[in-house]
Amino acid sequence: MKGRGRILQVSSRKAANDLLNNGFAIVDVGSGFIKHIGHIFNLGKEFFAQDRTTKIEHALPRVIEGYLDLGTEYSHDKARPDLCESFFVWPRNQELISRSGWAADNKLHQAMACSNSLYSALANGIFEGLKQEISPAAIPLKSSEVSYLQLNYYRSAQHDRDFLQDEHEDCHLITIVKSTSSGLEIKLKDSFQPVALGENEVLVMPGSILTLMTGGLILPLYHRVRNNRSPIDRQSLMFFVNPSLNEQHKPWIENETNRGINIRQATIDRSSNFGLPTLEDAMPKKP
Repeated sequence: MKGRGRILQVSSRKAANDLLNNGFAIVDVGSGFIKHIGHIFNLGKEFFAQDRTTKIEHALPRVIEGYLDLGTEYSHDKARPDLCESFFVWPRNQELISRSGWAADNKLHQAMACSNSLYSALANGIFEGLKQEISPAAIPLKSSEVSYLQLNYYRSAQHDRDFLQDEHEDCHLITIVKSTSSGLEIKLKDSFQPVALGENEVLVMPGSILTLMTGGLILPLYHRVRNNRSPIDRQSLMFFVNPSLNEQHKPWIENETNRGINIRQATIDRSSNFGLPTLEDAMPKKP
């Protein structure tokens, strides 16, 4: 565990510097972290192979927990839905999911829930590194109750479209992503470039909420998923990091790009961009 913590510390500092200098980061998180991601991919293959009737029983749609059917989300146009099924796990839903009959036997849900601490540690280290570079005296930024893991499952060969997901940015602070095969492309200047990751590497992509926090210093990274038409199904695991809705957040840099903008409200408003309930609307109700 000590070695893993050291690796994440180094990775977090590197990611912070690369976000500032390059607008994205590719970082080595170590073999232990990647082994855990690989376990999730193995369980994802088993889960998504089940029939649709079984899969939709493993979901709490109102709070966006568990299974999400093909065509529910979209990148910017609801007439062009994302061509993937998904599975969601939120820390905010922990109490609610503990009362759900399907969760206790769902190994995919269990494995994804167990990885939250790993992803949160990496994200928090990145934010600390950014804060030290941008505004050392600022209030720290942390992964929160409305950060979440999402596993996308693509059957590429079944679709004729050139892109399984159209161009978009994620409207979060950052996204940490690892995929099983090619397809992800990021926009650098005016052109898209494919992403090639090493075995132990993940990609860190900034979103427009981080742009607001940094006064435009770090811009959102636009990306898309090209259809490689492979007969082998593609999986992508993403950790979407949002600031807490339980507090207000003052930008680290305040200027004409963000003056007067409420970071909390912007986070809520932009969470509706992809066809799902907002972070606020999907909050679990207290019993």
